[in-house]
Amino acid sequence: MAKVNGLIRRTYGEYASSDSNSISIANTTLNANTVRLYTEKHESLLTLKEMQLSTLLFEAYPNVVPRQKLLSAIWDDESFVEENTLSVNIGRLRKKFEAIQSRLEIKTIRGLGYQLVEAEE
Repeated sequence: MAKVNGLIRRTYGEYASSDSNSISIANTTLNANTVRLYTEKHESLLTLKEMQLSTLLFEAYPNVVPRQKLLSAIWDDESFVEENTLSVNIGRLRKKFEAIQSRLEIKTIRGLGYQLVEAEE
């Protein structure tokens, strides 16, 4: 199967891989190829850190992602990262979810980390 996928990717290039690196939950899709978060009518370009955070949250859905796991996965251990850095990046990501009218939201689980949840209407 891997050989077939490789042949398709080499033959058709971007057309073959357009959905292979995307994750969809509710009305929201995260596409690693285009580094975008989008719904049916709206889309938002993500920064590298926002893409990394989104990927971890989407892959863990509906589970909580511990704060320490996010910090260690995104920022290397050798660099000093203030506690507020993660909070600021999560805040920016929340605004992008709102801007594209996503039904998903990032919930803070006090003392643990963050969780991607479907918003209550």
